[in-house]
Order: sequence, then C-alpha cells, then structure tokens
Amino acid sequence: MTQVAFIEKNAKALKFAGENPSPEAYRKLSFDERGELSEQLKEKNHQWLAEKFDALKAAWLMVVNGEIIASGDTLKTYPQREQISEILSHYGKQPFVFINDLLLAIEESWHSEVLRRTLPIHCVEKWNKSPFVRINSRRTALAGRDLFLELQPAILLDFPNRRTTISAPNHA
Repeated sequence: MTQVAFIEKNAKALKFAGENPSPEAYRKLSFDERGELSEQLKEKNHQWLAEKFDALKAAWLMVVNGEIIASGDTLKTYPQREQISEILSHYGKQPFVFINDLLLAIEESWHSEVLRRTLPIHCVEKWNKSPFVRINSRRTALAGRDLFLELQPAILLDFPNRRTTISAPNHA
C-alpha cells in the first residue's frame, strides 16, 4: 500500500469539497476565473489540504475530484505541462495543483497558484525572456526582502554551485 493510499484510508472524516472541471469547461474560463476557482477550492478545503500536506510532508499536491494523484516534497518536482496534459487525458478532468502555504512558487506557466498574503506578488509574463533571466539564465524566481521578512523561510546559499535553496521555516 502506498503512503498516499494509507493516508486516504486512515484519514479523518474530512472530505475534499468540489470537483475538477472537464478540459473543455476549464478552457472556457478566463485566467482570472481559473485563479478564483483554484483559490475557492483551496479556501473551502483548507483543513483537508493542511492535513494532507502535513501527513505527506508535501510541498505540493495534485488533486482530481478529492483524490491525491501526485505529490512532491519539493517544488523541484512540481509537475510540468506534459505531466499535467497526461493526467488531463487519463482522468478527463483538469487537475488542481495546490502548493503548501509554507512555500512560495511563482509559475510562469498557464497554471499558477494564487497565494493569500498581504504582500503584493507580481508574476512576470514570459519569464524566460525577461531581463531578470537575461542576467542569470539559471534564475527561476526573484523575491524582495519584505517577502522573506514576512515568511521567514530557511535559506541555504550554496556558493560553489551558485544555487539558493529556500524552504519552509523550522518551527521547533
């Protein structure tokens, strides 16, 4: 039995409220309507999602009609467009990917997760062609000081490999 199946079997009486739209219905929604739908489902299922994130130690969860069909412990494993398209074909439903509130991701793809914070978050369209990437082609996000002061994440600077890793704060 997989870890996800075990958790689903032994979960409390909480159930995911809501259904995923068909690909056709989802395509008819505007970008803003898609974000609103995702945000409404996230708010409606806040407790359910919190339990699943905690039980799976997950950074993200992919849900189709209340079933967790994929998850990852880091945003490095966040599903790519091709993976989402395969799931769309297999299930005939638009999957929703929810990101743990303790983490932050700015996606340039057609699917973005709207985070509820009092701080403004700006997404850069065509990120790969922006001046931010022209300076450093390995850059995947850019965030200001205020965001880090608010979220207080753990930050690891790996100078030899020129890589920065940001993770949820350690609350002991």
